[in-house]
Amino acid sequence: MTTTSNKTTRDKYKQQGTCTWCPQPRHYSEDRKRYLTLCTKHWQMERANKKKSNDLKKELGLCHQCGRPVEQGSSLRHCDSCRDKYQR
Repeated sequence: MTTTSNKTTRDKYKQQGTCTWCPQPRHYSEDRKRYLTLCTKHWQMERANKKKSNDLKKELGLCHQCGRPVEQGSSLRHCDSCRDKYQR
């Protein structure tokens, strides 16, 4: 039951044009020149969680994209399959 109410609440906030997690205004990114989907507080929290997750993956020698092991001694962040798939 909680999942349904959370989805309903997020949809309501999305329709209002506010942060998808709370009724606060969305964060404006100067770099991207657009509004993001989260407010400044939740955007900062998401970035901190992502950094913590990526630091752990790096420490364990795992791919940042899929979590599979990366070659031992490699300074690369992605495994071979993700590197080929997400080539920039």
